Amino acid sequence: MRKIRSVAACALIAGLALTTPAGADDPDFVAIGGGWYDWNDDQDAVDLRIEYRSNYKIFGALKPWLGAEFTTDEAVYGVGGVLVDLYFGRRWVFTPSFGAG
Repeated sequence: MRKIRSVAACALIAGLALTTPAGADDPDFVAIGGGWYDWNDDQDAVDLRIEYRSNYKIFGALKPWLGAEFTTDEAVYGVGGVLVDLYFGRRWVFTPSFGAG
């Protein structure tokens, strides 16, 4: 687990050092996702997620986000946090985020 944290920290530092910050005209986003939850058990379910990613910036780069997750097992999860967009050219964006729910 310590190696994973070290690699993740190095990747984040490299990403911050080698990319440009988000532009002032970043739009709001609504992200929709899905997947398969608890696939290795007999309680598997379909997982659906929706997130709102604001264009409002805190400290010049951090942006707030809110989300909700639902499963066909009748589970519901609300989450919120902050994210930062790291641009690699014009079309590639890496978005690390932190949140709690």
